[in-house]
Formats: sequence, structure tokens, C-alpha cells
Amino acid sequence: MVSNILNSIILLLPTQKKLEEKDLVRCILKSRFGPKVGNLGFCYDMSWFNLTKIHWQSQHLYIINNDPINVGDWCMFYGQLSRVLEITGESAKIETITIVSKEDAQFVNKVKGKVVVKEGDFSTMTHSFSAKSLPKVIASTDKSITPNSWIPESYVKFYVGSHNNGNHITNVELELLDVSEDEKHGIPIDEYTRVVKTREDGSVIIM
Repeated sequence: MVSNILNSIILLLPTQKKLEEKDLVRCILKSRFGPKVGNLGFCYDMSWFNLTKIHWQSQHLYIINNDPINVGDWCMFYGQLSRVLEITGESAKIETITIVSKEDAQFVNKVKGKVVVKEGDFSTMTHSFSAKSLPKVIASTDKSITPNSWIPESYVKFYVGSHNNGNHITNVELELLDVSEDEKHGIPIDEYTRVVKTREDGSVIIM
């Protein structure tokens, strides 16, 4: 009997998107009146956040598993968000979004002879890697990359509360389509081609 539960990993990563109202944010700089560094919250007051924006960094949640990746999918490369550009045999060409380290910034600026990049900036690099070794993003809070399978706000609030209380969630269980429904749609039944069940609004169901 095939289980209708999919065990997956959930990751919290910074994003380069501009801070907007209701965004998930992480405190990255200590202040007299703010929360502890590392705590999560939501951007509900743009005027206040604009005054204290150096203390905050936009975040997204990503749920990943070992489903096979296809061209156009998003995946993770050692914890860095990547887009699949091409697959040739067992190799995948990907574009990875990286955060510039202090050492990399110093090296690049030294070579250029001027400041062209800063620590914490986002950049991209294109490279190839084993397709089987790249976990696939199957749901996220970023609707631009998973428009039909996103993490509901109710769960994000639960995640934030748990995180701020010291309980850092790393694994989740997603509900899958019933086997009978899979068979009706002609979907092969095996552990890597199961379809994640979503609500009418596109949100996934986290058990």
C-alpha cells in the first residue's frame, strides 16, 4: 500500500526581493527596541520597517524532496536556490542565486580596483551538477517560482512561532493525492512521481 504522506525538508532562506507589506522577515541586526537577532516576524507596518530596514532581511520558506527535476524547475544546490536551465543525460545546468561573502567581495573589489560588490549582495552563477543530487523545490512562500503549490499563511505563522520559541522545524509531511485519484488521472504510482495535493487556492496541505 502506498502512503499518502510525503516526508519533505523545509528550509528558510534570505531572498533578494524588495521588502513589501506582509513579507516574512528575519532580524539580522540588534537594536534597543527590536526582537532578538535571528527571530522571525512579518512586515505589517511599512513606515516603521523603512526606518529600521537595515535590521531586517526578507525570507522565503522552501519545501524540497528528491523528486526528479525537469527544465524550468527550481532546486537547491547546497542550500542555495537554483533554477534548472538544461538537462543532458545525468547532468543538469543550473543558475544558482548566491550571497556574496566578505572574502569574495574583497577579492572581486581588489581585482576591479574599486568597490563593485558588497558582502551580503546577491549574485548568480551558472554551472553544471548531477541532476540526481539536486533536491527539487515542490512548494514555497514564493509564488513566482511555485505558483500552483505554495505554503499557506497559517502554516507560516505556526513556523514563525515555533522558530522564535527555539523549535526550529526542519521536516514536514505533505498530503498527497489519493491513489484512486492518481489512477483516474493515469499517473504512475511510485514514491518519486506522487502528486502533492493542493487546495483550490493552490496551497499545499501540511500535516
